[in-house]
Amino acid sequence: MSNENPWAWADDLIAQFGAEFDPNKSTFLKLDQMGDGEYGVQIVKAELAQLQMTGEPIFRITMRIEDGHEHIGSLIEKTTFFRNQVSVNILGSELKLLGIPTDQWRARGIGLAQGFSESATALQGLGCSIRKRTSPGKDGKSYHNINITGLRQRLGDAAEPDSIGDNPFAG
Repeated sequence: MSNENPWAWADDLIAQFGAEFDPNKSTFLKLDQMGDGEYGVQIVKAELAQLQMTGEPIFRITMRIEDGHEHIGSLIEKTTFFRNQVSVNILGSELKLLGIPTDQWRARGIGLAQGFSESATALQGLGCSIRKRTSPGKDGKSYHNINITGLRQRLGDAAEPDSIGDNPFAG
């Protein structure tokens, strides 16, 4: 019986990657690499930010894919550009689905910038359902869209069913 390493041939070729091997390290996934469909995600970061090149304000949500497809553990970003009323309203309705009282901001005297900024901290750790869709543009390009479709759970809490009542993206 031989004690030789049957994988020695492969170890010689891939050993150079061993020092930095970390299966827990997440990689960013481009939206065009994701298949269309439903995903369960965990929000790992949210922020009201400013693009360095243009100074344009954006709201960025970084999410880790938890279930739904083959990219479990990968990170994705949902970026909202404040270029029109529709995109601002969609972001507001998605945050409301996640428990942020966006419909009360005006009555409380909270401006949009303040509301979006303060909501970013509350989003961290939330689990939610998203839908990724690809749609053709009039310019012939494919556009990849992420919509938040419901609240799932906060890390450590019992799961709650997805919200459907006020959800314009469900179904």
